[in-house]
Amino acid sequence: MNYVPSNATSAPAFVLKNYAPMSHKVEILHRQHGKIMCIYPKNHQAALLSAGSLIFCTVEKNQNFYRFLNLEIESALHGFSVLQLQFIHDIIRLCIKKIPREIMVPELFDYLLYVYSDLTNLSDDGKLVVLLRCFLMLDLLPEQPEVYILAAQDPYGNIKQESKILQEYVRKSWDIFYQNDTL
Repeated sequence: MNYVPSNATSAPAFVLKNYAPMSHKVEILHRQHGKIMCIYPKNHQAALLSAGSLIFCTVEKNQNFYRFLNLEIESALHGFSVLQLQFIHDIIRLCIKKIPREIMVPELFDYLLYVYSDLTNLSDDGKLVVLLRCFLMLDLLPEQPEVYILAAQDPYGNIKQESKILQEYVRKSWDIFYQNDTL
């Protein structure tokens, strides 16, 4: 599936966290601005956004925050299984904790956009490959040459390793993530 916004000035973004109803702000990973906080007025459609959703938006910087000038919800996560939602949550957790504010990460962003293109057909091993690639891009992969080859595979292709090995490398990467988180 190719995602195309109806507004030519809109750019894709992933919703990382919506603070509604406590406050009118949402944290997104934006293609052109990186990880940013957007504010919105009361009764705005942004209040309906859920973490993991793909949106198209036009934003404008307003002091310390951005605000939505235009917003389209492209893909919400309705009807996803618990395992699919856990996978998306893992990606969101990595982005929230490891991507600094307003730092663009185009390689990671474009990779996630590719993954989202057919998310419902991503195999369990494909999900592990996606997580390994995300860990690689965020410098959280164990320093073993074979894991780099695994992370470079197409998650929709023929995965060239058994699940048990992939799971072990993902576990080691989470260990590195949590070690770095406590430093």
